[in-house]
Amino acid sequence: MNGEKGGGFLNGLTDILEQEFLIQENWDERKLTRAAKALVEYRSMEEFLEKTRWGRDNPECMAEEYLTENRICRWVRGRFLYFSRILYEEVEL
Repeated sequence: MNGEKGGGFLNGLTDILEQEFLIQENWDERKLTRAAKALVEYRSMEEFLEKTRWGRDNPECMAEEYLTENRICRWVRGRFLYFSRILYEEVEL
């Protein structure tokens, strides 16, 4: 991406990944594209649980405190973000 808009998006994405999910990488375009595909926004924790069916597969790990403390999900600017490490590692471009 070029221009201020693209740069802002990329900087925002890397900030979220590094600060909220503690992912430290030497970011290149390919890694950022994979990360963007693995980062999903939900309006609420309830929407996340419903759409991902997280509770079905992880019933002991579905409390908001667990999800945020273990950096599976994070509240960022009023948005509930989920970063799928499995998708990030599996996405092939």
